[in-house]
Amino acid sequence: MAATTKLAFQPWARANFQGTTLTDTLARVNFERGHFRDINESALQEEIAQEGAIDLSDSEDGNDDDEEQDDHEIANEKPQSREDLYKARFEMLGYVHAAEQDVLLALDFISMLQSREPGSRSVNTISRDLKNAVPVGSLGTDIWQRMPMDKAREAQDEMLATNIRMEGLQKSADSLLNSAKQLKDTVRKETLYWDQILSISDKGWNVCRVPQQKHKLAVTFGFSESAPEFSRRGIASLNTDLDGSILLDRGIGRKSKVLRVTMKESGRIIGMSRVPPAAEDGETILETRIRRARDSLFDEELYHEMIRESRSMASIGVSVTPNGIKYRQPATPDSSALEFSIQLVGSDDVVPEEPHLDDTWAEAAVIASRLLLSEAHRSRLIKRRQIPPPLSDRKDDRALLPLLRPLISLMLHRSMLVQVTSYIERLASTLSSAKVIVNTKMPHFSIPEILHLSGTSSLAKILLNAWVSDAQLKVDNQDGSSFAVGFKITTTLGDWSGSIIELDMPNARVVRFQHLADAETAGDSYVASGLSKALSDSLPGRWRCDRREALISKIEDDEDDEKTSLWVKVDSKGQLLSLNSTEHRIVWTAGDESGTNRSFWEAGQEVMQ
Repeated sequence: MAATTKLAFQPWARANFQGTTLTDTLARVNFERGHFRDINESALQEEIAQEGAIDLSDSEDGNDDDEEQDDHEIANEKPQSREDLYKARFEMLGYVHAAEQDVLLALDFISMLQSREPGSRSVNTISRDLKNAVPVGSLGTDIWQRMPMDKAREAQDEMLATNIRMEGLQKSADSLLNSAKQLKDTVRKETLYWDQILSISDKGWNVCRVPQQKHKLAVTFGFSESAPEFSRRGIASLNTDLDGSILLDRGIGRKSKVLRVTMKESGRIIGMSRVPPAAEDGETILETRIRRARDSLFDEELYHEMIRESRSMASIGVSVTPNGIKYRQPATPDSSALEFSIQLVGSDDVVPEEPHLDDTWAEAAVIASRLLLSEAHRSRLIKRRQIPPPLSDRKDDRALLPLLRPLISLMLHRSMLVQVTSYIERLASTLSSAKVIVNTKMPHFSIPEILHLSGTSSLAKILLNAWVSDAQLKVDNQDGSSFAVGFKITTTLGDWSGSIIELDMPNARVVRFQHLADAETAGDSYVASGLSKALSDSLPGRWRCDRREALISKIEDDEDDEKTSLWVKVDSKGQLLSLNSTEHRIVWTAGDESGTNRSFWEAGQEVMQ
């Protein structure tokens, strides 16, 4: 073989490489040495040894000769049968297949490596399986052998690595600090949460788990004996806000409400119940919310039961409007029209108003209605504790609770007391203008059993009974004697709705009146009769007194003598007191200072002389 040129496989230049390409080198090798199949390791070693590079090894040469001899023997060995032929064929096909796979893998590797270069057409030689498994251009190479050392670059890489490590350590430290801060905040929130839970539990509120949500706590503030639609609403979950404080979750749209009673007279407000304060002394915010939720639920049930009861009371003037329940008492000659309304308003929507004269009455009506509903709950509980009746197919209807009737009877009684008080004051003023000494006892609510009550149940039973009040007008006579007219006012909404006035006067039977005007007329007659009797007893001589007519007449011995008569008239509406005879008429008017200065007794003696 002719003289050859040394071949050296060197890495590509880093930039601007102007040498021969691999294609040119392979073409040159093929031209100078022939095909690659003629080049083997022994030939290359001989060529190198001839140039004085290395010495040939005997053992290696011997091995090569042995291997060549073995290969020659194997190659010259012929198959002895058809099975040997097939076996040799399959062995050859296996070698060919393995070589093909090696070539294809090498092709995929080189093509994938070349696909990173822009504009390369090696993408077309990549197999379909490799394209599906590995993205094109994801394999790259870098020349690192025989690279010159760059101290500046190495120092920069070391600094970058140090900065990266410092940044990682700083992030780790920040993460630990944030975790510690978060843990501290979590511990603070948990401590605040359980402190509030223990606070409301110590105050008597029942804390339990939320049904179907065992990981949440709730508080129960409802009433076990309430109606089904309200007993299920007596629970609220205890959620926390961002600060760790507990929020009372009653559901969407649940706002605190309160029952309010308003009293109007001739369209003018004379009384209104107050709204309970938002917070009481010593209460926390959570306790206030729970208490308001309980009071709101109680007032909602109370208003609901009043609505049910009002549907059966239209005959006595009760009506249901979108604004609430109203009861209107018509005007009378002695009183104006009275309107009594009940509303369910939001606690936060109530605007404070100036106090009114009868706010106490409105507040008493609210307290009485709440007391009656509590008594109804207590009655249901007692009934539930008893032995149940035998089972039957009939379903018991829920009875109407007596809530509105006691309140309306209370208002009617209050109105009647005002009218009776006005009548007694007018009558007393009229008699005082005639210098008649009068002592009055104004009507008021009398509950003699209140000092002996054992609990709220006894008080609730009294509220369901009829209201009874007493009054009296006592007149002192000139001779030291006296007579009195007693008034007894009874108000009920049982079999009959309204008030009954009983007049009690000595030496006369008790008379009952359903209208105050009739009672006033009878009272004026009773007082006139008593004055006439007292005047006839104080006159000298013999006098006869007709108490029915309040007429005084003198008894004459001679039937031909002209009889002297005098009658007494009392008019409380006109506030007039008069002595009348055939020749004289003396009138006293309440508040009239221009009238006579004589007293009733003096004028009677002068007229009858």
